[in-house]
Amino acid sequence: DTLVIDTKGADHGLAKLMAMAPLQRPRVLDLVPANAFAYGEATSDLSQILGLMREMVGKIEANAVKEMDEAIARASRVVGVDIEKDVLGGLGGGMGWYVSLPPGGGLYPEVAFVLGVKDPATFEGTLQRVAEGIAGQVNEDGRVIARPRTITYEGVTLHLVDLQKAHGHGV
Repeated sequence: DTLVIDTKGADHGLAKLMAMAPLQRPRVLDLVPANAFAYGEATSDLSQILGLMREMVGKIEANAVKEMDEAIARASRVVGVDIEKDVLGGLGGGMGWYVSLPPGGGLYPEVAFVLGVKDPATFEGTLQRVAEGIAGQVNEDGRVIARPRTITYEGVTLHLVDLQKAHGHGV
């Protein structure tokens, strides 16, 4: 399917957030397993999203930009990295996603999001600190146990945060 939004002459707001360069060639397709039943790619540059959102939100309500920046600063303190500079600023080169059945069988499909990064070596450390920060924050209230771990899957390093209920039954 193709989604086309015609916004003749639009140069601000949602139209600017959704502006993408043409996809020159598939970048994520090589990572998609053969049994995937849904797949997509986009060239949107997420490193620019907060600046564009500030511009858009500021035109609607000026105080909302301050609140948004405070929320981002709190989240940055929780995970131990600057979300805007280190996480979003490190992204580039498009994104993709797929949904497939697990290769070893299983009830739930795998959903994977793939984000391009500008400098993989630097971003690797940033991503590890984010995973550890999320796990530390989740573990504080004692209801959930979170463990960050790194695995190699089909030649790609994945940073995961495993979640487990601390007491009782359920997910």
